[in-house]
Amino acid sequence: MVKGVILRQFHSLILLLFMLDAFANNTDIQPLRQLRPRLVHLYNWAQRTPDYNAIWDLCCDHGLLGLHLHQATTACGTHVHLVDQVEPIIDKLQTQYAHRQDGNLSICLTPAEHIRLAKQAKQLFIIAGVGGETVASIIQSILPAIQALPLGTHQQIDILISPNKHVFSLRRTLQAMPFTLIEEEFVSDKGRHHEHMFLRYKPAAPTPPSEVGDALWLPATQDKRIYIDKLIKHYGALCQYSPTAFNQQALAAYQALKHKLFGE
Repeated sequence: MVKGVILRQFHSLILLLFMLDAFANNTDIQPLRQLRPRLVHLYNWAQRTPDYNAIWDLCCDHGLLGLHLHQATTACGTHVHLVDQVEPIIDKLQTQYAHRQDGNLSICLTPAEHIRLAKQAKQLFIIAGVGGETVASIIQSILPAIQALPLGTHQQIDILISPNKHVFSLRRTLQAMPFTLIEEEFVSDKGRHHEHMFLRYKPAAPTPPSEVGDALWLPATQDKRIYIDKLIKHYGALCQYSPTAFNQQALAAYQALKHKLFGE
């Protein structure tokens, strides 16, 4: 009898260990971490068009935005690509989220210029968390692939961008590119401020973003004043030791913007 009790307890222990192991390895049980306000804003923009054929999360880093979009668009059949050219980042994502890779999720180690676009009607690119010069370089890298799509398939190639610096330089670059500004918004996240832009490929008569932005500054708030003051201070300092035409123009543009918004 004692032997039977011990045997049952042993079987129960084995079952418990098996269940604990299954729980530890089944990360599907664990929900995705919440998105911070900056990424929530991009997520909401992306969800405005629920029938994208493909979403490309470039410079995906932790992959959270793309993973949340994959989770939200599974029923629509949208294919989400998490793309980065940093090998340790992709290795970590492929290990951590291997269980999520289905027919609609790919995790890719590749530079932007090597992306192969499918001939599909609606595609979205997201570039966030890098400087404006990097954003501009990535867009320039993928533009030939966009322009090579057969006529009629690229009426809705959208790009969402959230640069963390060098926005004036980025805006100037965008003014010479075939993208129309659909919307722009000022987003604050834990004391840091971001200029978000929603762009759409439009080779014929595009309406690009302005040098310093327009709609995103309304209404004028204290956070926006602080952000503009930082830019004025930054370009003012640059002009002290590198008074290039670009730095002087950027300084003058933000000074004029502050005067327009706050009368100062």
